[in-house]
Amino acid sequence: MCKDIADLADQWERASEELAFWKSKEAALRRDLFAAAFESPKEGTQYATLPNKTRLKAVQRYTREFSQADALEVSVRLSEEGYDPDTVFPLKAELKLSGLKALSDEARGMVESILTIKPSSVLLELLEDSENEQ
Repeated sequence: MCKDIADLADQWERASEELAFWKSKEAALRRDLFAAAFESPKEGTQYATLPNKTRLKAVQRYTREFSQADALEVSVRLSEEGYDPDTVFPLKAELKLSGLKALSDEARGMVESILTIKPSSVLLELLEDSENEQ
């Protein structure tokens, strides 16, 4: 049994290293292909015809970040102008795990009754002998 686990760990480690290499390679090629195919990229969906007559579809998105304080301030101003600020900054509740853990059992049960809890993907890391002590 232990040999099987060690073999699986070795295979997983090699696959992880290969995956990291190929992810990096794919990202670089995707960036280069996009730059070569679209001289004036824009946000949204765009198409280019490649020399072999294949069409390349690209979807360019941008991340827009803001502070909650700024959003609140602008929301008030939008409201004063007659706009519904929820159409720009919809309220999105987030679960703060440290806050959940700090609740009493009764209060935690109330919150957990509305949660759907599913395990996420497991993170693994192989440690050298000197790191195994932790």
